[in-house]
Amino acid sequence: MGIGGVDQHTAAPASSGGLALLTSGTVSAAAALDIPLTAYTAYEGFLFVLREFIPATDNTALWIRFSTDGGSSFDAGASDYTARGPEVAPTTAAQISILITLGNGAAEGMDTEVRILNAGTAAQKTRLFSLSSGYRADDGSPIGTNVYAYRNTAQDTDAVRFLFSSGNIASGKYAVYGYV
Repeated sequence: MGIGGVDQHTAAPASSGGLALLTSGTVSAAAALDIPLTAYTAYEGFLFVLREFIPATDNTALWIRFSTDGGSSFDAGASDYTARGPEVAPTTAAQISILITLGNGAAEGMDTEVRILNAGTAAQKTRLFSLSSGYRADDGSPIGTNVYAYRNTAQDTDAVRFLFSSGNIASGKYAVYGYV
């Protein structure tokens, strides 16, 4: 098990078109999942796949934050990000917020795909798009959502943090792919 309850595995990237698996692993009993991107500067963008992510605290949201210093700190100012989606009113905030009412029961949790472009381009804003998420409500019904968001300042984003708005990540699996 790695630092902070994160078990990380890495794989060599592919050398031609499509998606290349960059890293994957599991996370449990961790405050956040931090994924440094400093070793992946040759990629045009990234696809993060989170599966069976369960918060330790009931009725919470998944947050995403970006870093420009390899993950030593993450942008968390009051108006660092702009986001919009069915469950996110047009807003500026200290993080990109997804899924406002995520539960922590055994039959709850979430699965999501997050696509990020312009991460390594200091002259452009890092964009998060086509984020599609699904989770089960307290009554067992399926719920899905999409969010479009971006960092309000152009920057070279070289790490991403996933965390819940309250409590730890109880458990989950993740994979990171690079667009080649």
